[in-house]
Amino acid sequence: MGTASDPEEGDLTASIAWTSDLDGPLGNGGSVSTSALTLGQHVISADVSDGAGQPGSSQISVSVNPNAAPTVTITAPAGGATVSFGDPVDLVGTANDPEDGDLTTGIAWSSDLDGALGSGGNMTRSDLSEGTHLLSADVVDSGSLVGHADVVLVVPEPSMLSTLVLGVALLVALSHTRRARSSLG
Repeated sequence: MGTASDPEEGDLTASIAWTSDLDGPLGNGGSVSTSALTLGQHVISADVSDGAGQPGSSQISVSVNPNAAPTVTITAPAGGATVSFGDPVDLVGTANDPEDGDLTTGIAWSSDLDGALGSGGNMTRSDLSEGTHLLSADVVDSGSLVGHADVVLVVPEPSMLSTLVLGVALLVALSHTRRARSSLG
């Protein structure tokens, strides 16, 4: 956006010619908008001449950088961790983007076994199914680029031995209860 004026001719804003040293002409007038600048360091010039051919010019440097994807880091659970079925699992992560900044609240968590798990930088789940999970944390920046991270989490099936021990303990408890009732009666 710019303005131009001449002591003799007055307002010359409509005659400003905008150019980029990398891309050439950008348009005319007091304001020009473009989303087509090439990557790199540009010198943008606003040039105008009065009716007598006397020039006026102003320049500014503009850096056009590529849109970089956000980075996502999973801090919990640790990759390869094992938790018992039904135990709480903390899902903790961060997401940052060079252009958009902190995107942690936009993290979407999922499991290849259980599907979508929720969103945010910190949540707890106690309902993960048994098996080996590939837990994913994804975030999308304003340029539609995706940041992604994965960890493996194992929720083993209860062992047959612990199931058998639990069953035997139940039978012993029932047997003692029956004996106690029959000796009372």
